Amino acid sequence: MRGKEVIFKLIFQIKESKMRIGRKQYILYYIALVIASTLLQLLFARAPGMLAIVILIGVVISVVLAAARFRDMDISPWFALLAIIPFVSFGLMFPKGTEGANRYGPQP
Repeated sequence: MRGKEVIFKLIFQIKESKMRIGRKQYILYYIALVIASTLLQLLFARAPGMLAIVILIGVVISVVLAAARFRDMDISPWFALLAIIPFVSFGLMFPKGTEGANRYGPQP
């Protein structure tokens, strides 16, 4: 699959998915992502091509997690693209999600 196809597929999945994750799940996924990303970056520090791929994968996962978190807060998942900006993903740990079901599905 080419880069353009991967991006379009990701955008479609973010738009069509109904997945919601709560704060606790998000925090655990975020911590795991940071640890795994850091270890992989240290491992591939001398291989710039692989390092770029590791960073890109980390950004993609961060956007997908942010989309699920925004859905939990009943906000459009398109705002997940803001997760590319440093500390936006970190800020998603604090607001509460919607109580009960919302237009994106049942409460996690």
